[in-house]
Amino acid sequence: MAATERELTSPQIAFAGNKYKWIDAYIETLDPETQYNEIVRTVTLFRATELLTNIDYVTNSILVIQEPKGGEAMFCTGKTTTHKQKRFVDTMAMFRMWFLNGTGSEKLNESVGRLNNLHMSIAKNVPGNFDGDDDFIIATCRMGISNHLFQKRLGFPGFDDQMKTAWYNFCAGVIRMVEKESGPVKGFPTSFNGMVEFNDNFNNQNWTPSMHSQHVAHMLVEQFVERWSPIHATDFIFRQIILTFLPESIIKLHKLGQRRPWLEMFIVFYFQVKLLMIFLLPDPREPTFAARWPNRGK
Repeated sequence: MAATERELTSPQIAFAGNKYKWIDAYIETLDPETQYNEIVRTVTLFRATELLTNIDYVTNSILVIQEPKGGEAMFCTGKTTTHKQKRFVDTMAMFRMWFLNGTGSEKLNESVGRLNNLHMSIAKNVPGNFDGDDDFIIATCRMGISNHLFQKRLGFPGFDDQMKTAWYNFCAGVIRMVEKESGPVKGFPTSFNGMVEFNDNFNNQNWTPSMHSQHVAHMLVEQFVERWSPIHATDFIFRQIILTFLPESIIKLHKLGQRRPWLEMFIVFYFQVKLLMIFLLPDPREPTFAARWPNRGK
């Protein structure tokens, strides 16, 4: 019989007991060099929310497709245009399974294998587009550093050393299983700070504008807007949320519109309060990262 989610998360639940704030206390008992899977599983399952994860999904994807080949590959599948919400839901379900089971698990190995096969299938239509080390490295780095950078954008310190080590080890475990067209990915950073530096260098490159990347970027933003904006009159607010968490260079590269400083100020304040609530309110006893979020949107 397959293990249930409650059985898989029983160490956290057992530790929680009646503690008001149990997540950080539990994580402090874990070794980030050997128990990094448990650390990553705990913080993602019990702190990730649909809204914050959707922001991550959109901003990370938009950043990755600065490389024109990445934009062309995503464009040729058509899913960002024709199945916006399903692509988000499917992607998050895959990542959740990774976080739940951890590197070295049979389920994660099989999932990465299927992802490799999917990439090779798409590569038949765009040969060479899945053969760049940097494309795979930046996507994997973003998986580990995006929440750290999100916190810093809001004026918080970001991850402590234990969390940095855990996320680095998790990402390093994933990238070892990823295959490009010509074989294993090479050149992955040697530390969490190295992943941040790689991200900065990637963003600072003089990328060539791409119509495919621009189209995909706009569709990714629209996925977020369609999912969260209650009426069309508020669409501009939700577009601005995405722009708030993107570098100016990427906004210009993909022609995503103009920042609205007055609105951005309120958006930053809203998410500062939201993050403070996560840090100050009682920690949840049940996972906040749903097994599969609904396929909804306007």
